[in-house]
Order: sequence, then structure tokens, then C-alpha cells
Amino acid sequence: MNRSRLSGLIAAVALAAASVPSPSHAARFDLSTATVDDIQAAFAAGTLTSERLIALYQARIDAYERKGPAIGAIIAINGKALEEARSLDQERKAKGSRGPLHGIPVVLKDNIDTVDMPTTGGSFVLDGAQPSADAPIVRRLREAGAIIFAKVNLDDFAAGGSGFSSVRGQTRNPYDPGFTPLGSSGGSGAALAAWFAPLALGTDTGGSLRSPSSVNGVYGLKPTTGLLSRTGIIPTCYSFDAAGPMARNVTDLAAMLGPMTGADATDRDTSASLGLAHRDYSVFLGRKSLAGLRIGVMREGTGADPEVDAAFEQALARLKALGADVVDNVKYPPQVVDGATRRAVVKVVCDTEKAVYFDDYLGKLADGYPKTLSQLAQRGLELREPRGSYGPHPVIYDGLARRVSSGQGMDSLAYLSAKQHGVEMMRTGVMGIFEGQRLDVLVYPTRPRRPHRIIPDEPLTGRSVPPPPPGTAPVGVGLTNIANITGFPDLVAPAGLTAEGLPVSISFFGPAFSEPLLLAVAHAYEQAMPRLPLPAHTPVLRGEVFKY
Repeated sequence: MNRSRLSGLIAAVALAAASVPSPSHAARFDLSTATVDDIQAAFAAGTLTSERLIALYQARIDAYERKGPAIGAIIAINGKALEEARSLDQERKAKGSRGPLHGIPVVLKDNIDTVDMPTTGGSFVLDGAQPSADAPIVRRLREAGAIIFAKVNLDDFAAGGSGFSSVRGQTRNPYDPGFTPLGSSGGSGAALAAWFAPLALGTDTGGSLRSPSSVNGVYGLKPTTGLLSRTGIIPTCYSFDAAGPMARNVTDLAAMLGPMTGADATDRDTSASLGLAHRDYSVFLGRKSLAGLRIGVMREGTGADPEVDAAFEQALARLKALGADVVDNVKYPPQVVDGATRRAVVKVVCDTEKAVYFDDYLGKLADGYPKTLSQLAQRGLELREPRGSYGPHPVIYDGLARRVSSGQGMDSLAYLSAKQHGVEMMRTGVMGIFEGQRLDVLVYPTRPRRPHRIIPDEPLTGRSVPPPPPGTAPVGVGLTNIANITGFPDLVAPAGLTAEGLPVSISFFGPAFSEPLLLAVAHAYEQAMPRLPLPAHTPVLRGEVFKY
């Protein structure tokens, strides 16, 4: 799909959304299903304050975080959250609302810098490390009126997929605490599913935001590279890193995205977003029909799990019923879908960049903390079982040590070839699909297999893929990291529950800066889909439902 067609589609989506009347707000508030708009309506009616809202979410954390199902999503709570809420309530009365995020709590993956809470990266090595400034995307959320409520769990340095960290231990899936929340943004996904907050921020280098969104039954967006700044985020693989919003519905996802956009002089890629980013993505929502859109179906990985396949087929049927022209069996060219090719590109780029960008981040920390990746890896390997830690995570630190020794310079032929040829080959191959078949969006099952039970020894062994469940088949390399390598946006939407009551999802994938279109498609799809049942292990508490 060329830029002119994409621009035309985005304009058409905005026009279609503008013609849909805003629904009247019901006079009943239910925290378990409340959107940001519902919360703002209750604020405006004077029946809810931000201070009370924080107290309601705090009560949920008190009930389910360490007691009951012991979800284990929270690393730290902002001790000034109630004070900030009271201040924002007073500001609302005196000056009016700043916008949809005014007084709304947000939880952040703990690799994103906050000036008022430490950023540990999930690692005992950085326990207590206090940044001197907010990450730009955090600063922009605060400017929009959001309250940074808590920092949530992640695999040490976002380098795993189990939802286990050495500072917090194992996060559990609210739908069934015996099952994985996946990672590395497992705390963000679990906190949303248990509705500890309405909004969360995660990061994604190969699926780290989208996999937890999938198995926790929430919406998540890995945005176009350059749409959101990466400054103030502990790097994993800088070229492929992205921060993105996570929410319990598409409306909230859109509300959170816009305020975070904007160029950042310290992240060179954000200059590409000038003229293509939007401060309000809600204007693209409300489309009732998908007529005129061509959606390509990627079936790579299907056939591995009949329950996931059945949910995918139901999702495709909904898209067809909405009027979309669904083009089946679209296939990437071999250079894109081949797992070995993608692994080779990722290895060269990430091994080369890891030390460079990690050293830059660590160099800004206070004395007493490692200043280089080499020092960090060494400290992690020396202190296998540090006092106060939830246990060793040797696989992570072994991997960091290997990257110190295997990385080449950023002026090396291998690195330049991977960036200039390998990455560009992937982008060209993907765009060839969109343009050659006149497709607007691609859809695929986010994860070909259903969620699995927690693997107790995963942090020790790195064994993150269990044997295939009965009735399923092994799968190869998934499709999620194509979005990271190309830098294109990918949006996860729930598709239903398995027989065990665990969520599965689909993903909507588009060209660079097609977020308005992806949000519009996902919102229309959401309206046509039954709401997922709430997790039975974190039920509604007293005071969360009231009339006004």
C-alpha cells in the first residue's frame, strides 16, 4: 500500500468516525468494564474523584497482588499517587480538565524511567536505581494529566518471556494463576487483566508487549518505530525496541497513544513521525463498517493448535461480517518468513548495539551501580543468589556476558550489512505484499498455541517453550518480530478463550504510521465481538459498582 492510499484511508476513517454520534453515558459505573471515557463521565458528574479512583485500584492491589491469587505484578507503588490525585481533582474544579487522561492512573513497565520511583529493569543489580528525569513519554503522560501509579514486573532487563524477575519473582496470569502471563511485559498485562489500573505501558523488541497482551486478554500496540521516543528506557536492542500502550479496550488504547507522540531530539528516529503522528487518535474510532478495506490473512503457524485456529476463524468471520474484503492465504516472501534469516539479522544488530546503548544508559546512573554492560553482567553472575532477591536468573546474565564478547563495532561490515540490507530486505518484502495485493491490513494469530502453565525452572534454564499440549503440533518461529525488524505497527486484540478459560488473540499489522487504520479496524472488530469474561480469580470488590 503506497503512502497516498494510506493517507486517503486515514482521512476516510476519520470522516466515517466523525459521522457517528457519541453514545450517551449510562448512569451506572462499573470499574471492571469502565473505559477512560466512562471514568471521565463519572468525574464530570461529581460522583467519582481521581482520589477515590486511586483508592479503588489500591484496594484491588491489596486484595489480589500478594494475597489471594498473589498475581505478583507490582514492583513499586507511587507513594504520592493519592496526593497527585487530590491535586488533579482540585485543578479540575478550578480550571477544568486537561483532557481524557486527567486524573487517570497508569502503570509502567519497570524499564521506563520515572523521576519519582526507581527503575530496576526487573534486576536486583539495579534495585533502587533512581533516574534523574522522566522518560519523555512519561513526561508527556503527566502533562496530559495522567497519574503514574506504579511500576510493574518484567523479566530482568526485558530479556526473557516468563514474567519472572529477580526483584519481584513470578507474575501470574489473573485468568488462572497457574498459567504464565508471558513477558517481558508480563506485569503490564497481568495488572490490566486484574484491573489494577485502566492503562499500562509496555515495551516490545520481538513480541514482549504483544505476547502478554495476548494471554492476558487485553489490547496492546507495538507502534511504528519513531512514533514514540525510546529515550529513558533501558535498551534491549535499540533498533528494534518500542514502547507502546496497553489497555482493556481500543478506546483507551487510542486515548493513551496520542499524548505520548512527538519528536525527541535524543531519539533520531522520531523525526520520521513529523506530519504523520496525531495527538488524538480517538477521532479515528467509531467506524461501523469495514467495507472498502482489503485485509490479508496470514496463516503461518496455524494448524498447531485447534483451539487457537477456531478462535482465528471466528475472528475472520467477524471481519467478513463487517464488510471487509478478506483475502485468504497471503504469504510473505521466503526472505521475510524464514526464521533463520530473521534470527541472523536480529543477532548481528542486537549483539552490536547492546553494549553501546546499554553503556550509555548505565553511564547516567548514580555511583555504586554498574557503568557498563560488562560490569552489569559480571555483577549479575557473581551474585547468583543476592540477599532479598527472588532468586537467581543466570540465563539472563550469561546472555548479557555473551553479548559483551560477541558484539562488533557499529562501523563493522556485518552490522552495516544487517542494517542496510537485511532490514531493508525485510521492509521491501513486506511492502511488496501490501502493494502487490493492494492490501490495507494483515491479520494473523498472535501466538499459534494456547497459553501454557508456568515453567518453574525457566529462569534457571531458559526453557520457555513447554512440550506441545495434547492435540497440538510444534510451531516454528512466530511472526511477531517482523514488526520490530521492519519498524511497522502491530495491534493485538482478544479473540476469545480456550476451553481452559485462557485468552487467545489476533494481530492487525500495517505499514509504517498506519496506527489510525489499525485502531479503526480493531475498534470495529471489538464492537462486533462479545466481551471476554472477567478473570474469576480477581473478582469485583465492594464499592466498584455504583449508580449516578
